[in-house]
Amino acid sequence: MLLDDGRFDEWIHLFDENARYSITTRENLAQKNPIGILSCDDARMLRDRVAALRDANIYEPHHYNHLNSIPVLVDEALDQQWRTNFLVHRIMERGETMLFASGYYLDTFTSGTPSLQFLSRKVVLDSSAIDTLLVIPL
Repeated sequence: MLLDDGRFDEWIHLFDENARYSITTRENLAQKNPIGILSCDDARMLRDRVAALRDANIYEPHHYNHLNSIPVLVDEALDQQWRTNFLVHRIMERGETMLFASGYYLDTFTSGTPSLQFLSRKVVLDSSAIDTLLVIPL
């Protein structure tokens, strides 16, 4: 919801300062390729990405609409790893709407703290055909 509403600073606050955010594909994951499409090793890198989105990147104005499934616990041994399937529609300024991305999130969260934050969010895309307009985080 925060990404869809353009509330990027609030989205960053959902991440622990040492959290990792990455985007890869099912194919890369299956082949155990360590390099994906994007990798941010901490919240500072996420803040830099949002700053670039606002101040440096040139792109046609658009926004996203996420449709997410209910999170499912997939691995208790891996720090309570959760999987959530998603579809992301991209809506261009002129109104064109298209399916932009599909896949799933693999998430781990902080524990024993007053507020729940991401320790890791891995975005796994179904397709390796990536639109070059991947400006807004997924």
